[in-house]
Amino acid sequence: MDEGTVRSLKDLMAEFERNAKLEQERWDSLPEEEKQRILDEERRKEEAKKQEELIAFYQHKGIPPKFYDASRDNWVSDTENKLKAFQTVK
Repeated sequence: MDEGTVRSLKDLMAEFERNAKLEQERWDSLPEEEKQRILDEERRKEEAKKQEELIAFYQHKGIPPKFYDASRDNWVSDTENKLKAFQTVK
């Protein structure tokens, strides 16, 4: 790398570090209730994103919506064939 590139990278790193420090100072200055509200909102957004991705996966695989909540915990083996199927999958 030439000297100009190295200097540019060092400048970028210094700017990044300054910005990170400012963000940390802003976060530290928030009241605890506000921090918790922000964390809760981020958690809700992440859960919603995961749910959307899961539904997209089900749709891609051709799984009907009535089976989106199906699990081993709520499976009802009320016939011999269903019991065999469950044991096979298990």
